[in-house]
Amino acid sequence: MRIYLVAYDLANERSKARDEELKGAIKVLTGAWWKQHEGFWLIATPDLSEREVFERLSALLPLAEGEIREDTFFVAELAGTWTGWQTKAAWKWLTEARDQWKLPLELDEDEEPSG
Repeated sequence: MRIYLVAYDLANERSKARDEELKGAIKVLTGAWWKQHEGFWLIATPDLSEREVFERLSALLPLAEGEIREDTFFVAELAGTWTGWQTKAAWKWLTEARDQWKLPLELDEDEEPSG
């Protein structure tokens, strides 16, 4: 099982209109997911590479002929350690995903947001 960060910002009006479809596809595509905030997801999938995740999801946001890409879309595998400020629920999801799939990931679960 792999955990990916999927982040996007839909600037194009046609893309914005497909946002709900994109969210549904993220949920169906993955074994588990955590939506941190709008356009920022952590997903777990058993057999897809980051390229496959990107291709399947970005295919829902096609460009019209002559249209310039205004959206941003980013997929990265979380395969090491991480740190930061997160909600307790986010740390819980990451911990459970790591433990359930025996991932070699480490995080500081006691880290509390400041400010």
